[in-house]
Amino acid sequence: MATEMSQEQAIAALEAAGEKFELSPEIIQRLIGLSATSYLQRMEEDEAKFPPLLEPEKIMPTAVVTLICELLEAVNMNLFDLNLWMKPPSRD
Repeated sequence: MATEMSQEQAIAALEAAGEKFELSPEIIQRLIGLSATSYLQRMEEDEAKFPPLLEPEKIMPTAVVTLICELLEAVNMNLFDLNLWMKPPSRD
C-alpha cells in the first residue's frame, strides 16, 4: 500500500536528501525542469510576483551562477540572449 505525502513532507524529504547529497543527477534534472516550468506558469497566472527563493541568504552565489550558466547552455542561450530578456526595449 502506497502512502501519500503532503507537499510539505515531500519538500522536507528532498531537502534532507539534498543536504546529504543523496539526490541522483536525474532527480536534480527533473526538479530543476519542474521548478522552472512551475515558476513561469505561476508568474504568468498570478498578478503578484514572488521571489524564486524563500531564503536567498542560504544559497551561495556560486551555486546560483553555476546553475544559471548551465541552464543557459542547456537551452542553447548565452549572456547576450539573457541580456535581451532582462532589459525592456528602448522607447527612443
